[in-house]
Amino acid sequence: MVARKLLTLIAVGLSMGLLAERAASAEAERVQKAPAVEVVEAQLFRSEIEAYVRELNRQMRVRLNEDLRRELGPKAVLAVNELRTRS
Repeated sequence: MVARKLLTLIAVGLSMGLLAERAASAEAERVQKAPAVEVVEAQLFRSEIEAYVRELNRQMRVRLNEDLRRELGPKAVLAVNELRTRS
């Protein structure tokens, strides 16, 4: 009796699995559409890119000048006149 119930459950589970697999394969695949693309004039695009690059170059020059000033600032020199003697 127990074996019969187990076999019935196994048979039902296998058949449900096979039916579900067939149903999944029969579904139509959904195709995603590409988002709408805005058409931009080439001259406007080029001018925006050039403005961005100019601003980026300016920011980099400012940052590099600040870093250079920090590095070239006065530094404390210790023990310049120290004489070392060996005995």
